[in-house]
Amino acid sequence: MDEQLKTYLGTLKSHQGYAENTRQAYASDLFHFVNFLKSNLGRKPEVKDFTSEVTKKFLEVERKSGMKPSTLHRRRVSLKHFAQYLRDQEILDSDIVETIAQTQENLWKEISKQKVACLNSKEVERLLGTVGQSNTARSRRDQAIFSILLETGLSIGDLVSLNLSDVNLRESNLRVGSERSNASWVFIPNSSEKIRIYLAEGRPELTQSISEEALFVSQMGGRISRQGIWQVIRIWGRQAKIRKKLSPRILRHTAVNQMLMDGKSFDEIQLLLGHRNPLSTRALIRRIKKACSTP
Repeated sequence: MDEQLKTYLGTLKSHQGYAENTRQAYASDLFHFVNFLKSNLGRKPEVKDFTSEVTKKFLEVERKSGMKPSTLHRRRVSLKHFAQYLRDQEILDSDIVETIAQTQENLWKEISKQKVACLNSKEVERLLGTVGQSNTARSRRDQAIFSILLETGLSIGDLVSLNLSDVNLRESNLRVGSERSNASWVFIPNSSEKIRIYLAEGRPELTQSISEEALFVSQMGGRISRQGIWQVIRIWGRQAKIRKKLSPRILRHTAVNQMLMDGKSFDEIQLLLGHRNPLSTRALIRRIKKACSTP
């Protein structure tokens, strides 16, 4: 199965309809599935091991492990697309595709029950104030990270993909969009100063490499990872004594709530959230309006 998976991921890479962070997410989902098979079989899995029963078992194990419904849904989609590819190659039974598709309804029911939470204005002020109390290179970086997330609601995937060339401080603009051909420049008046300070006083200390293109770098000097951003958010959330369990999702919802208060258009919000389907944006806005306080 390793060879078929490698070939399939190669087709995604050449497909212009898939953003880079989407391809990375699909690859991660499928590698999790293959590792699950290896663990259960005690050997390298083959295509014939990709059955309806093992697929349902994998998704059930993931659900019981506490996997978020949205991530679980994406894993189902990743498996479905891979199964469709194998079916088109006439090396996999079509019934598996139908079995995976049947799990969608229950997963979407779980997603619709997901709670929406936002930070209120006092919590945002306390969080940013706590990060701002430190003058280290790391805190300069983290101030810029929080500022961008709270102003734009960017996904973590899009955030870690940002390069130095995606920032125009003279115009206070940030280029967003996973595919450069479809990218757009957005105005970030609240974040530009934090980014300027980070670039002048933080980033040079974190990396000495003049060839590093990443905007945000880790303490190891290379591009910061998604896990690194998660750690940044959790650490500062605890230090700021935010009672809510701080996560990228809460910061994203807080950003959308603020954008609504600021009167941003639906199209602007959809662009920043990276939603291809406007129905996803409308559904999220509706839930945020209902759940999040406006102060």
